[in-house]
This record gives sequence, structure tokens and C-alpha cells, in this order.
Amino acid sequence: IEQSQYAVNLAQKDYYPDLSIGWDYQNRGSGMPEMYGLRFTISLPVFYRSKQRQAVSEAAAMMAGARHTREAMRTALLFQIKEQYLAARASEELLTLYAKGIVPQSALALESSLAAYQVGTLDFLSLITNFSTVLDYEISYYEELANHEKALARLEEITGINLTAPTQAPPPALPERK
Repeated sequence: IEQSQYAVNLAQKDYYPDLSIGWDYQNRGSGMPEMYGLRFTISLPVFYRSKQRQAVSEAAAMMAGARHTREAMRTALLFQIKEQYLAARASEELLTLYAKGIVPQSALALESSLAAYQVGTLDFLSLITNFSTVLDYEISYYEELANHEKALARLEEITGINLTAPTQAPPPALPERK
């Protein structure tokens, strides 16, 4: 935008005449005297309607385009920040749900099915299915933990703020399995 403003100012200066002064020197050699010259030139903006005015309009349009580009980038960054923030918050809620609800309940179901298998009231396939379910939920928990950390990393990249500082509470951990 600043560059475009300088271009507008420069284009507006083309309305004024250009004055220049020059000094010439020529060594003609072979016994001829040296020549000196003084030159004055003036360039008048005669075609200001077709040339200078169009240059000023173009520079002003470039400046407006630069402002619109800045605003578009700002809007895109704000959208990305909001999107990543919402992704991190959703991941935090899912992590809490997995850590405090789903995984402990499936672990209890596995312990119950193990006790039922030991007394002979449950078949081995059901026990393995319950064990597989617990493992699937734990894998889902860690996948969601990875999504949470990715969202935080993207937020850090966009904002330049360290979001994984030790002052923040970590996401809930899974309970220990016996």
C-alpha cells in the first residue's frame, strides 16, 4: 500500500514540467580546440489529459487493489484462525469424552466380560470383540489428540503465539488399564 501511495505521488508529479541542466565536453583531438557546452531543457506536460491523468488513475487503482488484497488476506487469516480454534476446541471436548466416558466404560465392559468368560457365561469371541472395542476407542482417543495438537500447531503458525506453553492445562489423559 505504501509503495502504491508513492506511485500515486510520483504520477501526480508528472503534471509539473521537468527542468534539466547539462554540461557537455568534447575533446576533438588532432589540434582542434576542445568544445564545451551548456544545455537547458524543459519538458512540458502537454498531453496531461491522455497521459498523466491516466497514469494517476492507474496508480490510484493499484493502491486500491493493494488495500483490497490486504483486506482479503486479513479476512482469510481470521477465517483460518477461527477454523483452527474451533477444531482445537472440538478436539478438546472429544478428548474429554473419550478420557472420562467412553474409554473407561469400555474398559469396565471388558473387565466384566473377562469375569464372565472366566466363569464360563461368555464366549471367547465376545471377549475378543470387547477387547478390540477398547483398543479402537483408545486409538480414536490418540487420533483425536493428534488432531488437537495439529490444530494448535496451525494456530501457532498463523498467530505466532506459543499455544503449548506449560501454563495451559493439557488435554485429559486416558486412565491406566490393569
